[in-house]
Amino acid sequence: MRVILQDKSFVGNKLAIVSVPYKNIRSVSTLSNKSMMGRFASTSSIGIDTGGSIKEADFRGDDKARHAHDLILWNVLNTQ
Repeated sequence: MRVILQDKSFVGNKLAIVSVPYKNIRSVSTLSNKSMMGRFASTSSIGIDTGGSIKEADFRGDDKARHAHDLILWNVLNTQ
């Protein structure tokens, strides 16, 4: 079981698909950035600590980021 993320940090506007095994995930965190326009325009992200680096995934809306956080955390706790 793995978490698959799209990484946009490469030079030249290139995208990479990064696959992280659940067994390598040390922690998962969520960060919310509320917009003045309300819940619709708010953004959130999750951070996945793999020991050597922290991968980030951005979401549009708090509920999507929270769902991803909870799903990843559930899988991490149940695969060990």
